[in-house]
Amino acid sequence: PMDLLSQANILHPSILSDTDQPMNLIGYRAKYCNMGGFQGKQILSFRNLEDLQNRLKPHTLRRLKKDCLDLPAKLDPVTITTTLSKETWKAYTAMRDHMIVELEGSVSVAQQAVTKLIRLSQITSGMIGGIEGSEDIKELSREKIDTLVAWVTEQLEADPNFKLVVWTQFRADVERVRDALAALPLEIGTLWGGGKATERQHALRLLHPQTAPEGAAAVIGTPGAGALGITLAAAATVVYLNNPHSLNIRVQSEDRNHRPGQTHAVSYFDMVATGPKGQRTIDHIVLKALRQKRDLADWTAAAWLDELKKQKS
Repeated sequence: PMDLLSQANILHPSILSDTDQPMNLIGYRAKYCNMGGFQGKQILSFRNLEDLQNRLKPHTLRRLKKDCLDLPAKLDPVTITTTLSKETWKAYTAMRDHMIVELEGSVSVAQQAVTKLIRLSQITSGMIGGIEGSEDIKELSREKIDTLVAWVTEQLEADPNFKLVVWTQFRADVERVRDALAALPLEIGTLWGGGKATERQHALRLLHPQTAPEGAAAVIGTPGAGALGITLAAAATVVYLNNPHSLNIRVQSEDRNHRPGQTHAVSYFDMVATGPKGQRTIDHIVLKALRQKRDLADWTAAAWLDELKKQKS
């Protein structure tokens, strides 16, 4: 609902306001939001949404993609499990327990909590660092990458023209996965914020239906840099090495392959790390929330604390 204030005011001030002046942010929050949290500045929930819908209804036309395009199916996501080594699990539990203690004594709001918990997602991907300024990135292990390489090798044996997209929320992972897949018989492109324009053009050419070459190919990228406005429909397989905390970015990144030009049902695979004895990790928390259509960016610190304590018990 917060996205609608600017859109409605651009169309006409009278849509939201009962005067000839556009509604401002303070008035919009007072009417449609229940505020709370740290210093009362966090939106806890929304109200009066029926009034908001009635005001926008005369100015709104909605068409779903399935009503406009005749595309192959989007298949339900499949989980690929990888087991962390004892050393990686020790690093993970130390970080998790530290975060629990920090969140218990913190007034962190949602975004601050997410920033702290990104470190747990990094560890399940076998690295840590690079979040704060010039902080160095340290590789801890390669469990997920080794699992990915073995899985892609099997796909190539079955289909020499196999094409796929690998998404990771970490730029360092783009390089690590690229280097790991380089030994396999496939052409590789990258899509990430630190990449050159020529690298991006090469990646888009690899998996665009009109320019994709013969043979196997893979594009590795960060969904933040590649989730919007591009077409990767030459590939019908998508792997998430780890998941973004934004539901919108996840949904948008899925649709880079489910677009005009796609001729096959699109398969999605989520890589999830477990402890040496099958213990659950933050990967399970993130994936569960996304599959329930929940945006982790909206979670309170208390919600994160509750989920982490469940895993520790």
